[in-house]
Amino acid sequence: MEQNKRLCEEISREKSTHQLVMNQLNAPVTDPEEDSSEGCDYKSRVEEIQLKIVEEHEAIANALERRNGRVPISVCNHLEQCLREVELDTQKLQKRSESMQQEIMELQEHLLKVLQDSGMGNEAIGKFWKELHKQLA
Repeated sequence: MEQNKRLCEEISREKSTHQLVMNQLNAPVTDPEEDSSEGCDYKSRVEEIQLKIVEEHEAIANALERRNGRVPISVCNHLEQCLREVELDTQKLQKRSESMQQEIMELQEHLLKVLQDSGMGNEAIGKFWKELHKQLA
């Protein structure tokens, strides 16, 4: 999620840089005779624009190159959904396990009571539990 946020911010910065360059490129070109105080002529203005175009092209190429190494947001969203499903399944299994453990304890108590009521001695009951645990292991 943090990486997604960082990438969105980076894309936003790239877009704003691109918009700034596009605004500069779309700025009205002044007539050199009107702008003679700055000593600007058509040739230097064209060279300036060409340089900005090259810089913007390189920035776009770099951004595309960085983007190609990243995982698409749809894949990230799908993985997050899978994680949520796994968490829900884990919680369900945990609850089921707890209820089964509770049921086992109740059955053990009931079996012990039945064994005691049947008149088995404590020694015989102990042997029974050992044999039972050995069979279950």
